[in-house]
Amino acid sequence: RITGLYGLANPDGTSGEFHRPDGDVVSADDGGTIIVDAVGRRWKRRIDGAVSVLWFGANRYAASSASSAFNAFHTALNRIKNVRGIVPFGLYDLRAGVTTKITGEGIEIVGDNAFIYAANGRIFDFDSGAQLRRCRVSGFTFNYDFPTVDVTALPIRANKVLYFKIESITLQNAPAA
Repeated sequence: RITGLYGLANPDGTSGEFHRPDGDVVSADDGGTIIVDAVGRRWKRRIDGAVSVLWFGANRYAASSASSAFNAFHTALNRIKNVRGIVPFGLYDLRAGVTTKITGEGIEIVGDNAFIYAANGRIFDFDSGAQLRRCRVSGFTFNYDFPTVDVTALPIRANKVLYFKIESITLQNAPAA
């Protein structure tokens, strides 16, 4: 078992059960589901149900940018496929943007009333070239700097999207400075 750091009374979300598969010398460290230690051993998280953005170091108190954590989170969801991604309650600073496209099948990203502070750009960008099936995004409030923000770039092309659902999404303009 590998445990994460604790600050005040709140766990940082990185704790979890990991196992070390013998013979794996190629899996890349993704900062959340696969950890490579100082001597090159791979530790893989036991995933029971859902993948949390907190595993990748997202700060849910907007004390620092969560953009790199969301990029790593999207990469892991793409690799695992058919998985639920969880964004726990909090305020996430994504003004630096999220550049990793979601290409996996069966990905559901659920916010627990998560509040996203974003600049103009895509946060959940579903690749228009991917065969997307059974994808869903729900439970987010977006506060953005520019009224032209793209929450999702949904590919609408024949034979590409078989099921896609967006629900419980709120957009709010940032207050004038």
